[in-house]
Amino acid sequence: MIRPAAAGLVLGMITACILASAGPAHGQGAGSGASTVLRIPPSPRALALGNAMVAVQDLWSREYNPAASAETIVVGAAYQTLPVGASAGAMALTAPVRSDLVLGLSLRFVDYGEIDVIEPDPTGPVGHPTGATARGGELAALFGGAATVGPLRLGLAGRWLRLEVAGLVDDALAADAGAVLDVGRGLSLAASAQNIAGTLEAGRAAPLPRTFRGGASLTGARGPLSGLLAIEGRHREARTGVGAGLELGAAWDSMEAVGRLGFETRPHSGDAYSRFTFGGGVRVDRLSIDLAYRALGPLGSTRQVGIGYRF
Repeated sequence: MIRPAAAGLVLGMITACILASAGPAHGQGAGSGASTVLRIPPSPRALALGNAMVAVQDLWSREYNPAASAETIVVGAAYQTLPVGASAGAMALTAPVRSDLVLGLSLRFVDYGEIDVIEPDPTGPVGHPTGATARGGELAALFGGAATVGPLRLGLAGRWLRLEVAGLVDDALAADAGAVLDVGRGLSLAASAQNIAGTLEAGRAAPLPRTFRGGASLTGARGPLSGLLAIEGRHREARTGVGAGLELGAAWDSMEAVGRLGFETRPHSGDAYSRFTFGGGVRVDRLSIDLAYRALGPLGSTRQVGIGYRF
C-alpha cells in the first residue's frame, strides 16, 4: 500500500498528461461526435452505476478504461432495448496471460431499425426527406491489455468502428489509454483517454467522441455484506459531466444478490432522460445475471439485461 498523498500526486500527474494530450478539440463542437454505440452503456452494471466505471474492476470496464478490466477469465453478453425500434448488444472476454498481464476483447453493435432516407441539400445543413426508409447500424470492436507494475495498472486498447446508414458505409480506427492506481484499503484512483484520433465520413466527416475520464472507486465487505461506491468526472467533446454509483450486495453459500443505484448529469439541460438509473443482479456459483433500467421521458424507457460466467 502507498500513502494517499503519493497516490493523489501520481493520479494528478496521470490526469494532467491525459488532458494535455487532448489539445484543442478541432472540429469537436458540441454534438459533433459520430458514433451512437460508443455513447450507450455496454452492460447493465455500467448503466445502473451511472457509467461511473473508470475505476471499477469489471469485465466491461475496458470500454471506459483499458486498465480497469477484470483480472480473471470472464465472458459475458448484454442486450438493450432502445426507443423507436432500435436495439443494442455486446459481448466481451477477458483472460490473464500472465500474473501481471491481462488481455481482453469486446464487440458491440447498435441496430437503428428503420430510418428515413434524406436527400442531401448542398445549400443547407439538413436535406430533404425522400419518403423512403432504410436500415442502419454500427459495429465496434475493442482489443487491449493491462499490465500491472506494483500498485499501478496501465492499459492500452485499439478500437475499430463501422457505421452503415442509408447505403453509406465508413470505418474508423481509434485508441484508448488509461491507468488505475491501487491506493489500498479498497480505494482505487483512475484516469483514461478514449477515442484518440478516429473520424467517420459516412455522408459527412465527424470525429469520434473523444472522452477524458477521472474518478475513484471504494469497495468493502463485512461478513456476507459487500459494497461499492464509484464516482467519475468526464469531459466529452465540449461538455463536462459527473457520474456516480452505489452497489450493495449480500452473499450466502454460493449465491449473491446485489442492488444498484446510479446518477448521471445530463449533457444538455433540456435532455429528457432521467438522471437516475436502477439495477440489480444475482450470482449463482460462477454464473451471474444482471438487469438495469432508465426512464427516457417522452421516449419511454430502456432496459438492459446481461449474463456473465467466471471461470
